Amino acid sequence: MKIATLTFHRAVNYGAVLQAVALCQALKNRFPDCESGILDYHNEKIEKKFRPFFVKKKKNPIGTVKSVIHAFMAYPVRSKKKKKFEEFLENNASLIPFTTDEEKNAALGEIDRYIVGSDQVWNFDLSGNDETYLLGFIAEKEKKGAYAPSIGKTELTESEYSKLQAIKNFGYLSAREETASDIIENITGNKPALVPDPVFLLSKEEWRAKEEKYKGIPEKYVLIYKFADNDKKMTQFAYDYAKKNNCEIVIVQSSLKNADGAKVVRDASPGEFLWLIDNAQCVVTNSFHGTAFSILFEKEFYSEANVARGTRIKEVLRLYGLEGQLMLDGVKAGRAVSESRDKVSEHINFYRTNAFEYLDRIVGKN
Repeated sequence: MKIATLTFHRAVNYGAVLQAVALCQALKNRFPDCESGILDYHNEKIEKKFRPFFVKKKKNPIGTVKSVIHAFMAYPVRSKKKKKFEEFLENNASLIPFTTDEEKNAALGEIDRYIVGSDQVWNFDLSGNDETYLLGFIAEKEKKGAYAPSIGKTELTESEYSKLQAIKNFGYLSAREETASDIIENITGNKPALVPDPVFLLSKEEWRAKEEKYKGIPEKYVLIYKFADNDKKMTQFAYDYAKKNNCEIVIVQSSLKNADGAKVVRDASPGEFLWLIDNAQCVVTNSFHGTAFSILFEKEFYSEANVARGTRIKEVLRLYGLEGQLMLDGVKAGRAVSESRDKVSEHINFYRTNAFEYLDRIVGKN
């Protein structure tokens, strides 16, 4: 049997690539007698955003000029980072060619099961209305499954709702968050299985085997992993922690802005990103996957949830008994106390077992 996953694996984004690699390896681990790989499908809108030379559209001439200047300044780092991502993907996942008509016809003739997900594969704003992720080119319902697909919103337009009617022709459906679960249930009349993000399907030892050391990092440091620059309160929390605990500051970000007294990392590979989290004294983040890997590596960490899609961070902390690590506007939220490491490990194993049972159903091993 040949199993193919379909996701945003070509995005130069840590969460996107690591979840893609995780699901691919989890399938190989679970079904060693099957051939598993990622359909190497290229989504134009996703890949355009991550090209080394990328100019954001602006409404006025001055803004456009600034955007072009920024694109030239960012090009060396973006180019280096993209190459690292491509190398990591090639070394850690099996890719099934799926670009030319010849490649597509060959793949379609060999694949027995298709699994869409994870990531926001059903967010049409992100994908540029790409319906490939709805598997309309596959007729057989039993061949089609979805693992933790996200829709990225709580309300759909009439057009989006119409397109998602295609999931009625999926044999197996799941979701990683309640909002997507509710929408799927509303469309199909059936409640999908709730499964964890694919990164939780691998153990910390398996992730450590994929780490790559990032050179020039201080021995004792607080890692800040952030998406935006408007997070001054979260950043100040990290600086205060570092001062109190005699640590240096390391920041992983895409922005070209520098930070006082900190080592800024802009070009880490996914493997180097894992190493930076695993070797930190403490992690402060406003990222779901920054939170997820802090949990897996059993790190001291604090997660800022007063951000876009912060509900995902709150939900994962709740699932794993770690509400005590929640921050809102740079301040620890409430008086919640996190559970012990042993208890957290029990939660991880429980949800991982449920996920594998769901995958067993897709593959026909249950």
